[in-house]
Amino acid sequence: MGCTLEQLVGGLEPPAGPDPGLRRSCRRIFWSKAALAAGQIALWIWLGRPAGVWLPAILLLCDGSVYLPLEAMVRSGDFTLLAGFDRRLHYHRPTLMRMVQMIDLTVQLNGLAWVLIGFLLCLPMPADVARWGFPVCLIGYILGMLGSIGIVNFKYSSALLPDGEERHRSRAPLPVLAIWGVIFCVQLGLCIGLAVVYRIPNNTPGALVQAGWGILGMLQSGVLLFWEMHRADKAVQAQGRWRPGRAFWLLLAGCAICAAMQWGAAIAYAGGGVLR
Repeated sequence: MGCTLEQLVGGLEPPAGPDPGLRRSCRRIFWSKAALAAGQIALWIWLGRPAGVWLPAILLLCDGSVYLPLEAMVRSGDFTLLAGFDRRLHYHRPTLMRMVQMIDLTVQLNGLAWVLIGFLLCLPMPADVARWGFPVCLIGYILGMLGSIGIVNFKYSSALLPDGEERHRSRAPLPVLAIWGVIFCVQLGLCIGLAVVYRIPNNTPGALVQAGWGILGMLQSGVLLFWEMHRADKAVQAQGRWRPGRAFWLLLAGCAICAAMQWGAAIAYAGGGVLR
């Protein structure tokens, strides 16, 4: 009948309610981090180094964009906005609720750690160290966020779907996600690293052109992700396996071209100048 025995007879699963302790911890960590980030922003302004403001601001913005949707899911019990969620699968709701809360907790702890590390950049240090400190912190924050989400998903994945066939179906898009994750990390690293290596000033035409090619490449990688996930789902329904198609290679080539143009723009606008 397309459901587990527990779902058929009903009443054998505990209610999928949130853990009040986890919700309280996530809320306290988030608002404590917001206060620390605001203090760090004020400190950068007081030191007369307004360029440092963007790091705590970005960390707070990214963490807020994760905390608020996850908190809404926990409060409402509606997980349709969760990446990879499939309405056709029969999830073990208590496990799903717990997983979402643990993702929220680990992401907030990761953000708190990097906000605290950001205070070290306020100390006197050589110019080269300071110049590399901001992109290293940002990349470390992003890798920490992705890593924490991946670890939590791995921990709960086996218990999330009791039915083995549905579990196999849910894992079909994993190769696509892994490939996209590598592409996205490379694109993000280029956006930040090229600006630092070639000393492209912020809010200049060079920064706009260099970042513009990076954003175009990221948009193409997003199209690649959603299209190939759709193809992977169709393949598993047909009892087959996902294999890269023509659209995959075209989009991947487009990402590579954007990366090459981005690198060329960074060379052309190195130090704020333009090659003649």
